[in-house]
Amino acid sequence: AEAYAASMDSFAFIVLRDGRVERETYWNGMGPASRFSTASMNKTLMALAFGAAVDAGKMSADAPMATYYPELANDPRGAIRMRQLLQMASGLEDPPTTPAPTALRTQLMFAPDITAAALRF
Repeated sequence: AEAYAASMDSFAFIVLRDGRVERETYWNGMGPASRFSTASMNKTLMALAFGAAVDAGKMSADAPMATYYPELANDPRGAIRMRQLLQMASGLEDPPTTPAPTALRTQLMFAPDITAAALRF
């Protein structure tokens, strides 16, 4: 798998087992602190993390976002269910994909506090 990742011009290859990093390799000038676009891979990672939290009894797919982000209690987005977010059916507008420094995706990618940056929009 690592050789395949290298042949596909990947940035990183990481294997986790039981919460520990078993293997970690970076290419193309990237490293553990590098930020780069995960594109659609992020959906899979978020679903895995959320599933683990649900399995541990810490989160619910039917809970509104405000349950986990109290800052959204008085915001219409706070009523969106976690299930809707995971199914990409929240009704939120998809931000433009322009590479401009002011584009939402660009700001989120480089924000020191991604949660705080996301809550601004």
